[in-house]
Amino acid sequence: MKKNIPTIEEIKDLVEKRRTLSTTKWSEVAARYSGKEVWIRSDYMTEHLLENAPEHRYEDVWKFARKLNSYWHCPVKPAEYARMSAYAEDEELVAVTLKALNDEEYPFEEEKREFITYFYAVALISQSNHHREECLETLERLTRFFIKNKPFTYDALLRNMEVLSKKFPDLKPFAVELGKKI
Repeated sequence: MKKNIPTIEEIKDLVEKRRTLSTTKWSEVAARYSGKEVWIRSDYMTEHLLENAPEHRYEDVWKFARKLNSYWHCPVKPAEYARMSAYAEDEELVAVTLKALNDEEYPFEEEKREFITYFYAVALISQSNHHREECLETLERLTRFFIKNKPFTYDALLRNMEVLSKKFPDLKPFAVELGKKI
């Protein structure tokens, strides 16, 4: 493994610290990892993506997680969703992303930036023809969860289904269900 790629243990440790430390303390901890770029990338999806990555794809999954963490907001426009279309062609990455999304239904208790990577992961499985049945099962489960719990990011899942159902008609029932419950 390359020197600048963190281990899963380092990511887990940093995710825990990021969630529990004050901003000042977190900055001090993050400064110690400056060569590994993990202070920005220590979020829920990074942890779960790397945790589910096969050893031979760990570096590729790390690069994917870094890419997800470079985005500043959830996908909104079709071009932003299209960012995931190339990744959706990678069958192993789709499988890793599915596992990461299925680790926990919805991990966010408050408004934090890390949900952005989560919704790019949702956009990825929404566009993949690999493991399509499992992708749709996961999206159905997420839809039911969002309808029942109405998290602050409800509109992000609804928008995902509305935008992508134009190209992927099997997402239309999710968009309709989510749209009814607003």
